Amino acid sequence: LQLFAAFYTSVFRGVPILVQVFMMYFGIPIATGLKFTAFQAGTIVFAMNSAAYISESMRGGIMAIDRGQYEASMALGVRYPAMMKDIILPQAIKVTLPAMGNEFVAIIKESSILYAVGVYELTYQAYKLASVNYYYIETLIVAALIYFALTYAATSLLSLLERRMRRADTSV
Repeated sequence: LQLFAAFYTSVFRGVPILVQVFMMYFGIPIATGLKFTAFQAGTIVFAMNSAAYISESMRGGIMAIDRGQYEASMALGVRYPAMMKDIILPQAIKVTLPAMGNEFVAIIKESSILYAVGVYELTYQAYKLASVNYYYIETLIVAALIYFALTYAATSLLSLLERRMRRADTSV
């Protein structure tokens, strides 16, 4: 499993997401006969790509936890699954929350890539509207403002969550 995980994260982190979308939408149907809509292909690729990044963030977060936490848990007789669930992972999530937030914001922004395979997302709709009204700059500025509003809202919520988790540290 370790080799598979290393290969998986290397591929999904090392290949541009646009190439991944093209491979899922055009390549997989040719190779296997499985057909996906553009939306399905995009959703699968974004989920698999994000899983690779989040898994690496979580791995780093788990490695950042002091070895004493593991040793204390083992000394108290806590079994490994319970130790991970109740002691290690909560601390690791706190450490990796900023990276996970960045990944969430990146997904919002990178969704515009799906325009390349015909998903009717925000960039596609803006370009389609601009081709009718010929206000390309203005229409794209509105699309940019919508993306900014979405990412700003996500960033603000994540900052609120981080502050709340930090406050829990000081109350003990």
